[in-house]
Amino acid sequence: MTKAEFLIFARLVVLVTFGLAAASKARDRDGFHKTIRDFKLASDARARVLVPLVILAETAIAVLVVSPDAAAVVGFSLACAILALYTGILGVARLKGSTVGCNCFGRSPTELSWSDVGRNILLLAIAGGGLWSALDRAAAPPAQVAGLFAAAGVAAVVVLVNLDAVVTTLRRPILVEEAQ
Repeated sequence: MTKAEFLIFARLVVLVTFGLAAASKARDRDGFHKTIRDFKLASDARARVLVPLVILAETAIAVLVVSPDAAAVVGFSLACAILALYTGILGVARLKGSTVGCNCFGRSPTELSWSDVGRNILLLAIAGGGLWSALDRAAAPPAQVAGLFAAAGVAAVVVLVNLDAVVTTLRRPILVEEAQ
């Protein structure tokens, strides 16, 4: 995979991930506000201020990473910074035994797990690779190749956003009935 191909992949992963995250938080501001309080990140009043700021930041990242040159570098830099922050928050909460749902992509019945931390680490690695690729300004690949890596990026988001469910499913034992 060339840097230009990885850049397409990373742009789509970060765009779709942060677009989904911002949209879900915007749809359920009260739920996200509750999550900030439940994680004990801010007082009630400060959490009310943080909600629109986080939504704005995530929206800006989604827009910037698909912008040309310097704007994409800024977008990937912001994505790396906010993903590092989110990963730290989730990791500390998990170490403290918190079971609060992360509300990263809307309300979820699942509790915070190490899969959430792992997902963010993978996203951070992809955003970091996107930053590295955007700094290089490599020539764009042919349209067919670009489409393939764009599709791979979207598929990666589907897996990453649902990583907890994937891990839970893979951990279930497969019951095989004996042949009679």
